Amino acid sequence: MTPSSVYGSFVERGRSRPILASGASDGHVHMLLLLTALFAEGSQRTSIMLFDEPELSLHPWALAVLARATKEAVAHHQKQVLIATHSPVLMSQFEPPECMAVELAEGRTVMRRVSDMADIGDLLDQYAMGSLYMSEAIAPQGSGGEVKDE
Repeated sequence: MTPSSVYGSFVERGRSRPILASGASDGHVHMLLLLTALFAEGSQRTSIMLFDEPELSLHPWALAVLARATKEAVAHHQKQVLIATHSPVLMSQFEPPECMAVELAEGRTVMRRVSDMADIGDLLDQYAMGSLYMSEAIAPQGSGGEVKDE
């Protein structure tokens, strides 16, 4: 072992031997790091974390696990977690009051709680948030931010 290297392994249920991180997929290692961040022992005061696009390299099933772990960390481990994502799968794991839509409007960044969006209130009862995001009912990505030539 060299002093500049990091080595790790983890144990998976049903396996007799640990899996070395060097032999695991990027998604497994990524998930292990996210879960470690959420549940790491340390300071007793509240932690604030920002996960920027944690869905990268994660299987859709792992996104559901990550969402449940995030909710557990918030509810029982004094964590505040902000997740920036474009993943409709990950968005759909959370309830509208737990989510904010960030949009560009008239050159300014505007944040609105999804549950406060009156124009889609009835749709939130019928559709997953990820579906509404994909249909651009939440945080449209289309022409609002484009620069037009005159």
